[in-house]
Amino acid sequence: MVSFVRIALSGAGSFAKMEIRADDDISDLAKRACTEFSHWGMNAGQISLYLVAAGGKDEPTEEAISAVLSSSGRLGVGWSLEDAGISSGAWLVARKIVDGGASCPCFARA
Repeated sequence: MVSFVRIALSGAGSFAKMEIRADDDISDLAKRACTEFSHWGMNAGQISLYLVAAGGKDEPTEEAISAVLSSSGRLGVGWSLEDAGISSGAWLVARKIVDGGASCPCFARA
């Protein structure tokens, strides 16, 4: 059985499945997302990841996505999946980082 998360770039498209591995950390997920979704035009050092929902079959609402993006819920790059609360089926949002490390508001979902 393959473990996966669903991930979307904030403000730019819908959620898509991405494989996760037992030994992954947050930086591994960021790198794999940027490779698998090369149309994002970014590398792992240019995005922050946010956990929107730990699981479930229903896509998170725009309100839930906005709430997590406006909070201090950014996942640390060195965190293990367990530390970040990520298990198979989780819903994640990636947000572009601008110079200085702040998340770019131009990608925020309305």
